[in-house]
Formats: sequence, structure tokens, C-alpha cells
Amino acid sequence: EELRALNDEMEMFVKDALTVNLQNIIAQYSKDNPLHVLCDPTRYPYSYNENGEMKGIIPDYFRKIADYAGISYEFLTPATRDEYIAYQKNKE
Repeated sequence: EELRALNDEMEMFVKDALTVNLQNIIAQYSKDNPLHVLCDPTRYPYSYNENGEMKGIIPDYFRKIADYAGISYEFLTPATRDEYIAYQKNKE
């Protein structure tokens, strides 16, 4: 019984901590300061660059989650794998 109560308290603590953390993340990113999202453009169908726009399964899911959470974001759009690697190294 005590172990169950402790487990319930820990679960509530973790949920509260995650909620506060997510709220802080959302508050950090606005239209003036969007989250920059980098996807590998050579991983069709997961992520790819089509006419300067990131497309694929991963970008689609990210858009749905970020829009639902209210996070402002902007996809970086490397055209090649080398550009993708350069973004990672430069942390742009």
C-alpha cells in the first residue's frame, strides 16, 4: 500500500516536471525566435528537401506535434548531405 502511494506520488511529480519543462520550452520559442529544426535531406521518405521545403515522415510528424504544442519553429533546408553535416558542425 505504501509502495503504491509512493509510486503514485513519483508519477505525479514526473508529470508535473515534464509539464513545467514543456511550458518553458514553448515559452522560449516565438515568431521572433523560432526553434531551428534540421533534418537530413537524403533520407527519403523520412526526410528530404523538395524545392527548398523539408518534406517526409519526420518533418510531417514534427509539424503536427509542434503546432499542437504551440512551438514556433523553422526548418533549416540543406539541399545536400554535406550541407546537412555543415549545419551540424556549425550549430546554425
